[in-house]
Amino acid sequence: MRRLPTLRELVPAPPPPPDGRLRLLVLGDSNAHAYGDTLWFPPGSGLRGGAERAWQWTEVLARRRGDAIDLGAWGLRGRSARAARLARRLGRTLRVPAKEDFAWCFAWSGAGTADLLGEDGQATQAAREIARAPAAWADAVAVVRIGFNDLCTPEALDPVVRDGPTPAWRERVATWTGRILESVRVLRRAQPSLGVVLVGPLDATAWPPLAARYADPAARARVAEAQDAFDAPLRAWAEADPRGAFLEDRAWLRGPDAPPAPHFLDDHHCTTAVNAAFAARLVRLLRTRFAATVPPLPDDGAAP
Repeated sequence: MRRLPTLRELVPAPPPPPDGRLRLLVLGDSNAHAYGDTLWFPPGSGLRGGAERAWQWTEVLARRRGDAIDLGAWGLRGRSARAARLARRLGRTLRVPAKEDFAWCFAWSGAGTADLLGEDGQATQAAREIARAPAAWADAVAVVRIGFNDLCTPEALDPVVRDGPTPAWRERVATWTGRILESVRVLRRAQPSLGVVLVGPLDATAWPPLAARYADPAARARVAEAQDAFDAPLRAWAEADPRGAFLEDRAWLRGPDAPPAPHFLDDHHCTTAVNAAFAARLVRLLRTRFAATVPPLPDDGAAP
């Protein structure tokens, strides 16, 4: 029996924004999930800076360059995975999970590359949104910042530190990066001209929960080798794709242009200063690689 169209499918998709802003779509983990989400990070919880709430890089962009970048409207949206499964039985599609964020940000905390694909995957959901009004996304850019929760764990890094990147370990990395590249293909099927920025994981040896574990110079070198193996196929894809780009997310945090320490909050997520600096680097890339007319952001690490 043929499925009846849903109300969402019958209602015309909204037209492209008339203001000429750059649409920015985001896939990722807690390094992209808005800190101001009061569902996931309730006031009083101490998360994401506690009472002195810090800012995610998407929030910095919206506050400082909202006249040039469109991340979608801020608000509560999405339902639980259980509700989505029940809806599918009725022929409906719901966005998951429930969170408070920008409309074009499909990232959620704790996500790994396995969360990109499948019926409720971030890329799948984002592609459905793009397909509602493909023309609105013709000049848009997607930022895919995910993989830290796959690669930057003792379970994933200890074998490399001990034995080096064995063939079996490299197969695991190929699975993770393969999912990222497949997510790009999913998005591009909805809008072939979509620009894509792939972001490599943060430096695992700079992250407080792992810094002491890999403090030895030999261990740090092995971890760097592991992260190079993860970044390499993403970088290669970006170099070969005319609408692709790769943004390295490791060396800069230890370099002379890094924002002042501390770089992490008590819950081990990046400070406003780090996120503001990342936003500035992203804007530079958008301008040079995609000819975006977004004014440069100051690299001062100040709160918006």
